[in-house]
Amino acid sequence: MLLFLSKIRRLSVREDNGNARGSTVSEISISSEKNFEVRKNMHAESYTVFLSAQENESEAECGYHMWRQRFPVKAENRVDKRTEIDEWVITLAFPLKERLSRGKQLSPGVYAFLPTKMVTNFPFIIQADFLLASSREAILFDSPWNKGILECIPSAFMNAFVALVKSRADAPGMSIPSMFHYLPVSPSLIPLLEPVRSGIKEKVLVEDIVPCESQTLHTRCFASLARLRGSNQHFGISLSRRENLEWTLRTCQPMEPTF
Repeated sequence: MLLFLSKIRRLSVREDNGNARGSTVSEISISSEKNFEVRKNMHAESYTVFLSAQENESEAECGYHMWRQRFPVKAENRVDKRTEIDEWVITLAFPLKERLSRGKQLSPGVYAFLPTKMVTNFPFIIQADFLLASSREAILFDSPWNKGILECIPSAFMNAFVALVKSRADAPGMSIPSMFHYLPVSPSLIPLLEPVRSGIKEKVLVEDIVPCESQTLHTRCFASLARLRGSNQHFGISLSRRENLEWTLRTCQPMEPTF
């Protein structure tokens, strides 16, 4: 809940069941923020946030790589409720390990500063100033404002992903194989979000993101999946389809990801 709230750093909740010894105290807080970088050429910032959660005697922590990018609002997407806003600010959060959650409940994948009830099945979280239904449980998919935001998400994802693969490979917990698990391989549990996934796929196939090594020049480089099909070159990371997307560090021919 605190991930996208800039002025709240700690939240404590006591569940009183009438028995002082049986009462549950839960606390979640932002323990640290690191690696802040500004990318002026694309109006974006990136940083790493660590959340810690405590419930009675148990404690857990999870880090998120955050990507925040601004996009100009298009004329055809303007609405009366947002006439004074000229930029969409989209934030994507990429968990460094399993997300914090209580019990077996599924974690929301879409935030409008506070979480909605939308479980996307994407391996990252989407945050933006969405217009919501009166229940606050879901965004309004027929809103021109929200449609404009959703159309920008593939670009924001691709910029974040390229930055991770090409400049953060030496960061703790961010090895190159682990980064490729952020690709939304499985269909969304919300069919109306499928255009976001297909937009990401189109960009992934043509972007130079696959680490490779020239057998003749012995230099490291990055190549696109579309350009490498049919090539005799060998690559450090290959893609195989099992129950999900698996990247393994071995030398073999790459295959196109099954989105």
